[in-house]
Amino acid sequence: MKNIIKKVYIVPDYQATSNDHWYPWFSRQLKNAGFESKRIMLANPFQPDLEEWQQNLKLHIPQMDEHTFLVAHGLSCVSVLNFLQEHYIQQQHKIGGIILVSAFDTPLVAWSELNKILQAVRLDLKNLPYSYKRAVMLISSNDPYVPAPISLRLAHSLNAQIFEIKKAGHFNKSDGFADFPQLLDIIKQCLANELQNAAGL
Repeated sequence: MKNIIKKVYIVPDYQATSNDHWYPWFSRQLKNAGFESKRIMLANPFQPDLEEWQQNLKLHIPQMDEHTFLVAHGLSCVSVLNFLQEHYIQQQHKIGGIILVSAFDTPLVAWSELNKILQAVRLDLKNLPYSYKRAVMLISSNDPYVPAPISLRLAHSLNAQIFEIKKAGHFNKSDGFADFPQLLDIIKQCLANELQNAAGL
């Protein structure tokens, strides 16, 4: 019987590299648990260009299947969703899942410099849920950049399971997230196909 390899790609946030926040710790933990894990490098994280980010994703994630999981943080969530949307249109098969941390798809007051990028995005929220087997959204109760209602609205559109973590800020290193055990527990459950209720997180 062929050995199934489950792959996890970690996509960093606006103003962050793949070496920031919880990304290195998370990748190490996944590898230690026997999964393939790769942190994606996105061009110009302080002056993002969505088209450029799409090219980065295509380059670093050339193939996806039902054993592929995408983990994205902040602005990269909308980029990953756009990438996944194009993939599904072309390939017509689902990936294993998406795990979104502080996701948003509409302009933000705190990050008004990103408004043009967000206004140019055209997500087909009606059909996007067909492109993955499961979706998870992690939300902080006191995110200074992404208000919880914005993430919640997107999560409902994506049919995502929602996990709220109290007072987690934007899940940055400065908020205490050099590691992210809650996310690790969730992704392990996803990879084991046994995602349970959010109670207790």
